Amino acid sequence: MTDDSVALYRRLVETNSCTPEEQAGPDAGVCPACQRKTLHQICHECMNPQCPDRLIAFAAERLRISTETEVSWCLRDRYHVSEAEAAEIIRQTKETDHDAD
Repeated sequence: MTDDSVALYRRLVETNSCTPEEQAGPDAGVCPACQRKTLHQICHECMNPQCPDRLIAFAAERLRISTETEVSWCLRDRYHVSEAEAAEIIRQTKETDHDAD
């Protein structure tokens, strides 16, 4: 990375005004789940907070320790999804967990 790109990254992070694409970096990859260029250039994790894979991963983690109602509330509060979208994310999460068995 050049000094200019480091300075730009620092400014974006400090001001918290960067898009998921900017956060992912100039050499980011395209996320197969959300189809945005938000796969971080170093860690290869999607930086899009609305990415379906991130939402399902969040729900799977929470379902291990919380009820579906609590997970639904967290999804709606943290990710600003509708009640129907939260229910669908939970359904997909449970389906994915079942497929892994």
